[in-house]
Amino acid sequence: MRLKNDELRATYNVQTATENGFILGYSVHQNANDAATLTDHLAQREQLRLPAPVRITADAVYGTEENYATLKKNKIRSFLKYPAFRAECKGKKSTFSYDAKTDQYIRLAGKKLSFLQNDKNITKTGYVTSFKVYGCSKCRNCKFTNQCGKRDAGPNRVLRFNKNLENFKLRAKKNLTSTLGIQLRKRRGNEVESIFGDIKHNQNYKRVRLQGIVKAQLDIGWLFVSLNIRKIHKRQLLAAA
Repeated sequence: MRLKNDELRATYNVQTATENGFILGYSVHQNANDAATLTDHLAQREQLRLPAPVRITADAVYGTEENYATLKKNKIRSFLKYPAFRAECKGKKSTFSYDAKTDQYIRLAGKKLSFLQNDKNITKTGYVTSFKVYGCSKCRNCKFTNQCGKRDAGPNRVLRFNKNLENFKLRAKKNLTSTLGIQLRKRRGNEVESIFGDIKHNQNYKRVRLQGIVKAQLDIGWLFVSLNIRKIHKRQLLAAA
């Protein structure tokens, strides 16, 4: 798998679906980008005739338009965070305000970003995203340059607005800030991270023992089955005590 630093190594990206500490499904990928694995993970569950989840809670890296669209298509309630969710919860506001009458974004120092063009992007999985591009032509020597965010190759600020993604984010935020959403967010870290911590630290499982992705899937599958059996046994012991 090619890692995010562009290094090619013998490794895999393992995704798990959990509930109350038990692993209900898993998938093995050769893509280092977690966000790009969700659609394939759900497709693999469907191939195995595993029941589709009613809802999905996941970290902000999974909050992409493609993933939101996949959950909507499969009628799965979305509790996917998005990259700016945490900042918004802390009260951080965007440095841009939108003027609907002129179709312009107004940024720090009152400078305006005007509409330039409609554009689209095709992800590595083939999903097409459409967005509007806005730009400012007066960024040179601006005292707010370092606070304004990223730029393209030139010196001027460019902003891309994806209406479809923004609508998905609004619905996700409503779910995430509901009573159920708050409860699920509190559980998420313990649900998933503790499983990988148990496997790597307690079970000392840090390398796949078999070669090739098919055999690796089998190897990891037996590992997860054993983890579930151990948890069932512990609960039986606690119930009998």
